Amino acid sequence: MRIFPAVALITLIIPAAAQAQASPEWLDRMATERNAAKAGNAALPPVQLPPTRPQPIIRPTEPLVCESAARPYLPIRRDPSLTSPIVGYTQPQVAVAGTAGNFVRIRLYNGKGYGYLPRDQVRPYASDINPNQTCAVAGTRPDTGALLFSYSR
Repeated sequence: MRIFPAVALITLIIPAAAQAQASPEWLDRMATERNAAKAGNAALPPVQLPPTRPQPIIRPTEPLVCESAARPYLPIRRDPSLTSPIVGYTQPQVAVAGTAGNFVRIRLYNGKGYGYLPRDQVRPYASDINPNQTCAVAGTRPDTGALLFSYSR
């Protein structure tokens, strides 16, 4: 148990010796050196922080009208003919680009081309949840070309 008083004595002496070295002149000299070092970094350009919330990038499209398919998963034809090959299937909303006889020309959802639906299978947009809601084609994603729709509340 004689070690304990020796350890206690050492722990009291070391901090006192360190405080004795920290004279006011020494502290002033250290502060001056530190301020000079900081002033050398003042020439660096300020750091540009990224925006807190990145804004989505939307590529505009040609004028398209948001309408509803009579029901989801109707076949989209390559040409305005019922015997034309199927190039896709409808979602609840379609982006209408115009008409061709008894067919409407719609933009495919992946943004990679157009297809055709019989005119009687397309209706004005109507929400199943909110009867006052409207729909518009906002544009396409620049990376994939996929169509983006926007809805009112």
